[in-house]
Amino acid sequence: MTLSEIDKECKKLGLNYAYGSFDSPTNPPHLIGRVVETDNFSADNKVWYKQPTFRLELTTLKKDLELQKKIEDNLLKDIYWNKTEQEITDEGVYNTSYFFNIKEE
Repeated sequence: MTLSEIDKECKKLGLNYAYGSFDSPTNPPHLIGRVVETDNFSADNKVWYKQPTFRLELTTLKKDLELQKKIEDNLLKDIYWNKTEQEITDEGVYNTSYFFNIKEE
């Protein structure tokens, strides 16, 4: 999956999505994505294969199992992913982060 494919799939699901951050305050539910690290293959002091790890953060007002299932069954259906969840009580929101590898465009 590439960055443009992520954007396209989020639009199909009808979810607000931004890479990095939104330009203005956006009410939940929404998705924010960013590359968080790379696990590249290198040899001879050169990167031969780039392997970026992407974090897709779903922010909701409460835990939303139905929306999580929709994302997992549609947007993430053909890729291997892991997730973490946390309640951010100071902000009154719930955050689910999905981690998966993406391809460069």
